[in-house]
Amino acid sequence: MTKSIPLLSSSQAIYLPRPRFNVFTPTPLQAFSTFSNSWVQCGISGGVEGFSAIADFCYLLKPNFTLENVAPIRAAAEFLGVTEVLECSKKFLYVNVFVQWQASVSFLQHYRRLSSPVDEYVETRCLKVIVAACAKAFGETKYLTAPILFLANRTPENNHHRHTTSSQCQTLTEILVHMSSLPDAYASEAIEALVDAKVNLNLKCRQSRNVRSWLNSLIDNDCQTDRARCWVVLCLSRMLIKGAPAIRPWMELSSQYWCTLLEHVDHLVTMVDEVMKVAHLLQNPSSSSSSSSSASSSMSKGQAPSV
Repeated sequence: MTKSIPLLSSSQAIYLPRPRFNVFTPTPLQAFSTFSNSWVQCGISGGVEGFSAIADFCYLLKPNFTLENVAPIRAAAEFLGVTEVLECSKKFLYVNVFVQWQASVSFLQHYRRLSSPVDEYVETRCLKVIVAACAKAFGETKYLTAPILFLANRTPENNHHRHTTSSQCQTLTEILVHMSSLPDAYASEAIEALVDAKVNLNLKCRQSRNVRSWLNSLIDNDCQTDRARCWVVLCLSRMLIKGAPAIRPWMELSSQYWCTLLEHVDHLVTMVDEVMKVAHLLQNPSSSSSSSSSASSSMSKGQAPSV
């Protein structure tokens, strides 16, 4: 029989049944998960991973930084004002990410924005490293050499080819290819910085007889995607136009360098037009069927179909 709770005095008591509650005691893991989810919903930077590292640091456990968690941990440390973790994350980034352009490119290719000030901190420094390396490669490239194809250890079982070129030219090619493979937002910012810096190949390189073969190899062979080809052509074209002299600019814009770039622009534009036409037909199959029916009717009447 359920017990009752007296609400008034003993002489005027009104008894109500005592409610029964199912008491739920969460485990520590469930409690932390609930708290961390509410932490993220409140808009606190760093998420669960960043907050967990800061909580461990309060118990004298230093964060174990990796390329994947350094940004969330730094975001949480910056939000909470934990200066010791900020300094440790800064040291890790400068040693492992900002140290060379290859590491900066790799980091940006896999970076996921956190809607935090750490985004600008990481992105601006990575792009600065990449642009500085690219500008240095443009300045150090004294002459262009097209990749030379020759046979290496040619045997019936091992018949492969190898390309060789000058070290400075190869470095410039690698930086341009990797920079063009970045996400569009980063590639656009890098190109803008290069154009504003007014860097370019020297006049001897632009007028060399190997410039056409170098450009064709860079755009057609080294760039693996059409998007990367578009970024490379756009970058080199804008840099050339920016550096064209005010007096007699046609001397620069009639060079073999510029004409080769225009040939690739024409090819890429044609390719984009074809892709857009296919996308339009896929989105509007009725229009394609109507055009085919009209063409067949014209053929039956002995008329040439309109193109």
